[in-house]
Amino acid sequence: TGPGKGAIKSVDIRPCTAEPCKLKRGTDITMVVIFVAGGNATKATSVVHGIIGGVPIPFPLPHPDACTGASPLPCPLSAGTQYTYTSTLSILQSYPT
Repeated sequence: TGPGKGAIKSVDIRPCTAEPCKLKRGTDITMVVIFVAGGNATKATSVVHGIIGGVPIPFPLPHPDACTGASPLPCPLSAGTQYTYTSTLSILQSYPT
């Protein structure tokens, strides 16, 4: 958090029976992120990184524009307002274990 930055209230990964979540290749997971916008925004982009050997590696999302897709955010976003963002991600067989 900081000036103009939002605050994440919670992150829920489904299915996840214990932390840290073990993501099984060949399945889909759903991420539900509740956050408060730190500023007004006309667009929002979601990104996912995996840590491999201590290095953050970006993983592509099917709908990186968080304002469109299956569960879009109601863009534009207003500063100080709480939002829920939901995205489904396929854990591909090609991903490292």
